[in-house]
Amino acid sequence: MRQSSDRQEPGLLVSAVGGHVRAGETVIAALRRESKEEIGASKITHKYLGKAIFHRVVNGKNENHLHHIYEISSTDKLVLGEESTAFEDLTTGDLRVALRDHPEWFGASLFFAFEHFYGDLLPNAYKNQWSRKLE
Repeated sequence: MRQSSDRQEPGLLVSAVGGHVRAGETVIAALRRESKEEIGASKITHKYLGKAIFHRVVNGKNENHLHHIYEISSTDKLVLGEESTAFEDLTTGDLRVALRDHPEWFGASLFFAFEHFYGDLLPNAYKNQWSRKLE
């Protein structure tokens, strides 16, 4: 997904689904809610990959974001939410080439997720730049 101009990584490719867990909400309930809000998918299946802390500076403030990473799939037609401007449909090969040749297209949070859970997609120069995965 290419992120809208009013988001933290405007114009960059980021994870299709992401967000905050509300008070009293489970991580799975948040995943389902965010999937509906961001890609219009109400029927999803998911596979938990793990969690890791992503440290970043936002508006001059140091922040730690606890990311729970899931692979999701859906048979629903995908619909862009208000936080994104475009879908990018890349094969695994296209993604590897783009990450190597055009790293500026991708948001730091997506590099973070790739490094921790899909390291084989990244060129070696981009590995080991982020916080460690939690067990």
